[in-house]
Amino acid sequence: LNRDADFLHRVLRDHSGNDLVKIIVDKPSAVERVNGFINQNQQNILVEAYKEPSQLLDHFRINSAINDALRPRVDLPSGGYIIIQPTEALTVIDVNSGSFAAAKSQDTILWTNSEAAKEIARQLKLRNIGGIIIVDFIDMDSRRDKLQILEHFNSAIRNDALRPQIIQLTELGLVELTRK
Repeated sequence: LNRDADFLHRVLRDHSGNDLVKIIVDKPSAVERVNGFINQNQQNILVEAYKEPSQLLDHFRINSAINDALRPRVDLPSGGYIIIQPTEALTVIDVNSGSFAAAKSQDTILWTNSEAAKEIARQLKLRNIGGIIIVDFIDMDSRRDKLQILEHFNSAIRNDALRPQIIQLTELGLVELTRK
């Protein structure tokens, strides 16, 4: 059996990309370990130790991001929101128009669903949601709008390293997908 790399190397291996320019660690000793790893792969990355390691997670709002990721409700900029409910067999995501509900036009619904598609793609990665996922977008009458949301959702999940696969849009308007 092969033993996997230590935590620091796993994070760097799994989450470093071309857009990474700076790494901040909590201990000076970790700077050397990170430099040893990135010297093999990418040399344009700045590595530094944070001066007050006890406040590192608070300074960069990581603790609040973790707390937000644990809540089932995620607010959207338009006033709508999504509810994420994991179960034993699958994860269900419901999109709601929220305070945007007053203007129930098709444009409003399409706008909210588009925002939700982008946020759902982000939440899948942030929460590391895998398996079967069912998304209940706000009901749309137009077949063209449904296909537009599917295309928007498809482009939003395209950059996910775990390659989610949209299976189908059901008769009830639910989007079924899987993510490894």
